[in-house]
Amino acid sequence: MVPGSKLLDIKVDLSLAASHDCPPVSFHRIALRDRVWLRRLLVPLNAELAVGTKLALFSTTADESLDVAPAREVRTSMASILQQTDYWD
Repeated sequence: MVPGSKLLDIKVDLSLAASHDCPPVSFHRIALRDRVWLRRLLVPLNAELAVGTKLALFSTTADESLDVAPAREVRTSMASILQQTDYWD
């Protein structure tokens, strides 16, 4: 995966926290800032995750050993994204 690649999209739904006139739902995209290899995915698709949950294991080379602790976490960027909605329907 190259720098700038989309790693994942996140949906944050706070509608159960308090009542609102419109749903407090936001969408965010996490993109990579490092060249990495995805070695192991640690969570299932569409899972509800707790804050701080590890999502995946990456390496900086394709043959890097997974038996040692990583030197650091992967660098990422995050941006809010707009949900595509057709308002004319």
